[in-house]
Amino acid sequence: MQNFLTGDARRAQRLLRSSARSSGVVPLCGAQEMSGQGTSAAHEGKLRIEYAERSTYSSALGSMSCVRRPIEMGCRFITRLAPLVAVVALLVAPVCSQAQVQTLYLTLQNAVKVTVSPSSVSLTHTGTAFSNFTSASSITVSYWIRTTPSTGSGSVQVQAAEFTPTGKGGPVIGSSGGPLTYTCSGATLGTNCSGNQTLSTTTQTPVVTSIPAGTCTGGGGNCSSAVPNTVSTSFTLTDNPAYKTGSYSSVLTFTISAT
Repeated sequence: MQNFLTGDARRAQRLLRSSARSSGVVPLCGAQEMSGQGTSAAHEGKLRIEYAERSTYSSALGSMSCVRRPIEMGCRFITRLAPLVAVVALLVAPVCSQAQVQTLYLTLQNAVKVTVSPSSVSLTHTGTAFSNFTSASSITVSYWIRTTPSTGSGSVQVQAAEFTPTGKGGPVIGSSGGPLTYTCSGATLGTNCSGNQTLSTTTQTPVVTSIPAGTCTGGGGNCSSAVPNTVSTSFTLTDNPAYKTGSYSSVLTFTISAT
């Protein structure tokens, strides 16, 4: 009798499983309980399943009622809804920002710069005796300038120091017996000096003149397209037979100015 009842209960369980598979019931988020009860207390028991329906099965020895609790779909919806809620929260979250304005002020003055190349040059003698000494190479003066609009102007000038050693009977700057002279050519901004210019130890003499108001080096328009601006200078010294033999040198200073 005990074995028969046990077999009957097992058949009821198999019928429950078969019913669950064929009915396509959606499993719960958590396991639910199903209780099975027969006419004999010896056959009472509980089965854990994951669906919720009620089914009744009968046999010659009695009937068994199985309760499957209602499906709780709440957790499934919460699980699927949670990412959407997070995205919506990000979209509606306020964006905090702050902007601060600062003003920069700049005052540009007229400005100049000058360089010479090479840093030194030799006067050499070629041809017949007592022909002039000339610079072995021209001196290139490079200059940058910015002048004031309307009223500004600019220029490049040069001044010489006396030949040293002095008092040895050598050449003298600006002397009528054998002056040191120079010429200018190819100024890219302003007007280069014209003709032979005689160097002086007391005053500056012109290299570039007439750099106009409101002009500058580079940038085009009112400014020059060349960067830097340049001008070439070449030097000549008369070979006076009265000069004493020896080695002599002089320093030339080029000055650029702007208003």
